[in-house]
Amino acid sequence: MALANVPSSAREVLYAVGVMAAISLVAFLVKLYRARRMFTRLKRQGLSMPPHHPIFGHILLLARILARLPADAHPHLLADQIRRRYPSLDSIFYVDVWPFGPPILFLLSPDTALQCLHEQRLPKGANFRHFLRPLADGQDLVCLEGGAWRRWRTIFNPGFSAAHLMTLVPSMLDDVLVFRDILREHARTGDIFSLDVAASRVTMDIIGKVALNARFNTQRGSNPMTDALRSQIRWLTTGVEPNPLVRLNPLRPLVYWYNSRIMNGYLSRELEARYADRRQDAPGSKAIIDLALTSYEAEQAANAAADEDADTTTDTDAGAVPGAGTGTGTGTGKGASASRGMDATFKASAISQMKIFLFAGHDTTASTICYVYHLLSQHADALRRVRHEHHAILGPGVRQRAQRIASQPHLLHQLPYTQAVIKETLRLYPPASAMREGLPHVVLTGPDGRSYPTEHCIVWPNHQTLHRNPRYWVQADAFRPERWLVPADHELHPAPHAWRAFELGPRACIGQELALLELRMVMALTLPDLDVRAAYAEADADADAAPEADRRWLVRAWWWPTTTTTTTWKPKTPPAVNGERAYQILHGSAHPADGFPCRVR
Repeated sequence: MALANVPSSAREVLYAVGVMAAISLVAFLVKLYRARRMFTRLKRQGLSMPPHHPIFGHILLLARILARLPADAHPHLLADQIRRRYPSLDSIFYVDVWPFGPPILFLLSPDTALQCLHEQRLPKGANFRHFLRPLADGQDLVCLEGGAWRRWRTIFNPGFSAAHLMTLVPSMLDDVLVFRDILREHARTGDIFSLDVAASRVTMDIIGKVALNARFNTQRGSNPMTDALRSQIRWLTTGVEPNPLVRLNPLRPLVYWYNSRIMNGYLSRELEARYADRRQDAPGSKAIIDLALTSYEAEQAANAAADEDADTTTDTDAGAVPGAGTGTGTGTGKGASASRGMDATFKASAISQMKIFLFAGHDTTASTICYVYHLLSQHADALRRVRHEHHAILGPGVRQRAQRIASQPHLLHQLPYTQAVIKETLRLYPPASAMREGLPHVVLTGPDGRSYPTEHCIVWPNHQTLHRNPRYWVQADAFRPERWLVPADHELHPAPHAWRAFELGPRACIGQELALLELRMVMALTLPDLDVRAAYAEADADADAAPEADRRWLVRAWWWPTTTTTTTWKPKTPPAVNGERAYQILHGSAHPADGFPCRVR
């Protein structure tokens, strides 16, 4: 009777909605059946995975694990938590997360990582490319594959060679000394401040010189390019966050557009200015931007020469004057390319490369600086050994030490214990690892000889879990720098290929030598007389004193990201992962929670 009083047009709409809902439900159930059936087959084959529910897959397990983790904990911590709960899953295992995403195949061993990245060379995953697209539009050295990647890598390799970086040490020292002065100012005031922010600024100033031969001066001032880049990083998303308010934020596209406009405009002007200088035969440099322009000019000159040869041949055959014809054969060299102006496609690609270098060149190193200070503050003997080594090799007095490093930068390579501290820090707190995309007919072999299909899967060589895997590391959770100095037959000595902080092989991080150089300089010029210690307890106590309604972890609200990352109310017990308050969060790369509040003494 109720439907009889509804107009026929409304009944048709209700009927259509009901049909669509039924179709959607059926489609959902079919996909659910296929997803769970796939894991049932894998389980019957004896392939590794946590206990699997025939309806919920691994969703209930993940929910229990996530409930014990801070809401802003980095996603790469999840695999380690599963391994700790199920110790037998220490090499390779599947996780069924549908409908929240495709299946994940976690790789926790050196051998499976080598298969994925070197033998099969699986491409970067769609989620990873989605994450970086607002920065570089997918045209960057990190996301490119095949010939395009090889071309750009060949162009930029000279800019990151050890020999070239040695020539930049005096200039980089200036920025590190500014960083030291800032730490001393905080020591005098005794305030609590974010070490992550301070470290990000010094590394940004350094990569600005390496990439653009530019002085950003972010430590003492402001720069529109770097401000836009840092804002863009805060808004990055993988597209599969559990919180739909984060994924569907209507402000995100507008912020992406605004920041991209500022960054692209700044870099476009830098390219055009440098290109104009080169037309006037102004001296170039080995900054990344100049290396790109050098390659572009060489290609343009080669193309112009080829065009001229073609025109000459055609015109001679036709009885015309050599050099006439299409108008493209205007000569070779810089004059030829300059007369046509900079190609728009090249310009867009070069800008994308600059942005990814500025991002990757400062973000991961800043995080590692924080964790170096943190671990040394907790291990007094290691700190004493570092200071003794610096005094013995670099001499006393910070200013004198800086002058000696500037005149003899090779001394930075004579600090084995310092290097061991850095590598051990990166083992415990790796800043990044990249998901890969499984392919049909590509299978990986587990330690038991079984074949693990990768089709339809996210394949994740998880550095954080591998680096803390007791199957490959003795005292896996302990800070033991000496493991990098012991002979190969010692139990502490790392297993082959188990340390992958910068990845290995041809696609290893191009900037690893720069990162290690920066870390050595920062340690050498700040550790002699400064103690940097985490101040989480004080920061948490201050938050406890605030009104109940204000007790939030101020990292990132869903509607407007800041420097924090959770939306949950502050619990009575401060969040931690495996007892560590400075756990890693996703903020570009993996960074210490809450910006690493600290004091300097």
